[in-house]
Amino acid sequence: MKESGVPTVKKGKEQFEKTINVAASVEAGKSETARQMGGKNKYAHKKVLVVLGGDELGRQILHYSLDLCKRLEGQLEILHKQGPKKVDITNTAAWKEFTKNGEQIVCTTLGSSESLEEKLTEYGETRRD
Repeated sequence: MKESGVPTVKKGKEQFEKTINVAASVEAGKSETARQMGGKNKYAHKKVLVVLGGDELGRQILHYSLDLCKRLEGQLEILHKQGPKKVDITNTAAWKEFTKNGEQIVCTTLGSSESLEEKLTEYGETRRD
């Protein structure tokens, strides 16, 4: 008898490995190869999720992620877990500087009492892209 979550975990692991391979191809400058590898699913790699935690905005990871999205022709989504100071990064000068070019970036900020693990699980269960 199989446990109910085992097939889902195995499929998730396979999808994660595929995503890593696609990202490595993009990083190596092989965007067309990446599109072919990820293109079997009509929604494949249209969104890139970045998880940030704390009160400081990770500019380097955001720039890298946005560049990856441009090369994959996808959209950047950020899931931000507030730190002890409860800073909403979308109201900071760093965020305004980062988004000044009108990039379409979706940012969901979790309060310090909300569970990141639960939000990621919910995200994975409700999204197919």
